[in-house]
Amino acid sequence: MSNVTRLYLIRHGKSAGNAEGRFGGHGPTPLSELGKQQAEKTAKALAKEGINTIYSSDLLRSVQTAEPLAKLLNIPIRTSAAFRERNVGVLEGLTFDESKEQFPRDYYALINRNVHHVITEGESYRNLLRRITGELRSILREHNGQRIAIFSHTGAICFLTLHLLGAIHRGTKTTPWIITSNCGIKDATAVIEGDNVYSKMRFESGVHRVQRVPQTETQGRIHTSAITVAVLPEAEEVDVQINPNDLRIDTFCSSGPGGQSVNTTYSAVRITHLPTNVVVSMQDEKSQIKNREKAMRVLRARLQELEEQKQHDLEASERKSMVGSGDRSEKIRTYNFKENRVTDHRIGLTVHQLELVMEGQIDEFVETLRTHYQTEKQTEKLKAEAIGA
Repeated sequence: MSNVTRLYLIRHGKSAGNAEGRFGGHGPTPLSELGKQQAEKTAKALAKEGINTIYSSDLLRSVQTAEPLAKLLNIPIRTSAAFRERNVGVLEGLTFDESKEQFPRDYYALINRNVHHVITEGESYRNLLRRITGELRSILREHNGQRIAIFSHTGAICFLTLHLLGAIHRGTKTTPWIITSNCGIKDATAVIEGDNVYSKMRFESGVHRVQRVPQTETQGRIHTSAITVAVLPEAEEVDVQINPNDLRIDTFCSSGPGGQSVNTTYSAVRITHLPTNVVVSMQDEKSQIKNREKAMRVLRARLQELEEQKQHDLEASERKSMVGSGDRSEKIRTYNFKENRVTDHRIGLTVHQLELVMEGQIDEFVETLRTHYQTEKQTEKLKAEAIGA
């Protein structure tokens, strides 16, 4: 038996909930008709790969995606709750519009991919990572050297991929991996914690160039690709403080169909936040007090969204300055698989231990870069002092 464990990570097909503009949640959401077609197409492609074992999240849409492949290969599906998508708490099963109206802060935290925000009654990304990687280790011990298909969900697949690439936990990669996905990963975000971790990892920001000869290349030509990496310090969660002196509160009669309170009492409320000119009107309740409370909740959510957008724009600006245009010509490091070589172009350091570097052993680069830039900074400081003297 080969010592290479091949993992095929497959996202479930389009669910009926997705088609309805609804958060799928952890309920029994089936595949849509398009999702069923996607599952059949995926099964035909994977049937040629010699898969020995099939695992799936225990959620219906994931199991239904795995079923056509299991039927073709006559292999049972092993289901596991560990491979579920992240629970999003109060947003589970709601449409996007319902979520935005009823729980605006939670909705925008999720849509903006605020990984530091734990959705009310929901599950943290850290716990998602813990449960899926724990299950993965158990599967790898049981099926070492086999070909395993895992049907799961977008967030879980992203974390599984990062984990297998050694980007999250070092020292856990014990055998060679080949990882595929039918949906691809455009970008991924990881939170790295530890002593002085930012000072160690900050110099990884930039364009990383990869040179390799793909298995499908019959002429032996080297193919070049690149990814951009941005390393940013963790931002504090935005906490909106509303100064009562910044508010103008107007009351007026409710309008539209209704009972005795409509057009007779000043129960409707309009709140204007003067610094931002954000205006919220509320007339849902018969009580002015209740309308004011609801208006303040909506106002706070909108101001929260504004502040988070400002923070997002600032981070985007910092990220752009770090990675440049993303063009391969702006590379900071090259990974050449054919020559088993890694070269950092900023300091001219080359090592011929590509496999160790891909497993996360980059201490030589980290320490050399830190020393280089500290020396450069000290030299610039001495020059400035000399000019000032």
